[in-house]
Amino acid sequence: MTPQMLSRFSIRTKIAVVVSILLLAVAAMGIMAIKEIRGINSNLAEVQNKWLKSGLVIGEMQTAILRYQTSIRDHLLADDPETEAQIEKSLLAMKDKVKQELSAYESIKTSAEERVVYDEFRKVWESYAAAGEEVLTASRNQDFATGRQLFTDKLIKIGEQNDELLNKERELNKAGTDAAVKQGNDAYEFAIKFVVGGMIFITLLSTAIGVFLVRDVSRGMASIMKPMRAFCAGDLSPAIPSGGETEIGQMAATLQLLKDTLIAKKASDIVTSADARARTNRTVSIDNITREFESVTGDLIGSLS
Repeated sequence: MTPQMLSRFSIRTKIAVVVSILLLAVAAMGIMAIKEIRGINSNLAEVQNKWLKSGLVIGEMQTAILRYQTSIRDHLLADDPETEAQIEKSLLAMKDKVKQELSAYESIKTSAEERVVYDEFRKVWESYAAAGEEVLTASRNQDFATGRQLFTDKLIKIGEQNDELLNKERELNKAGTDAAVKQGNDAYEFAIKFVVGGMIFITLLSTAIGVFLVRDVSRGMASIMKPMRAFCAGDLSPAIPSGGETEIGQMAATLQLLKDTLIAKKASDIVTSADARARTNRTVSIDNITREFESVTGDLIGSLS
């Protein structure tokens, strides 16, 4: 768009357009920043509500399984019914605890890989609990040799499988946590770069638009100031540019009226000056004729005398 085309728009319109552009740029930058902040918050919520919680549940389950195994060993070593009853009561509580943790853990498993590991761990735990019941049955029947053999050959081996699966779960949680943290860091870096870049862009855009607007207004003002100075010096020859319906155009139209008035006044002054010179010339001629007449009359009177 050329300066001539822009000159057809009023200063009010230009300022409104400039302000609208800047507001849109600021709004776009704000929307993008809010979007990135929401992404960062989402990643933090994922770390808190999924991966951190999952890690805590894994720790609770591993602790409960170790306590379960220790309680079964204590049952084998117990030598009185009262102690055995207390241990069995604790075992029931620990089994309930593991079931609760498994339910809580299942609710936060979303990916297919996590579900596969979880399902495998649940099956191994069921085998582990069944092996524990076999050891307890042998212990209740006072068959300690069978109980120790089942404890060593079956329960401990299944417990090792539990540990391996729980360690695998830990690795999955660690990978998920690292991925979520990386996404949050990437979103944070992008948000910083975007905000800084947006501020630089808006600053440069504001400067460019401000310079352009000042030059445009200055150019329009200069187009009417030059004829005004000439008019003040008495020169009515400079042409006045047309500015349309803009503020500059209205000032130019007013200046054109002033010019027309000055031209008409100058023409009137010329006519008035010519009439004044004619009257002066007639007065002088009459005075000369009167003096000649008086001189001739005086000569005649003298001759007659």
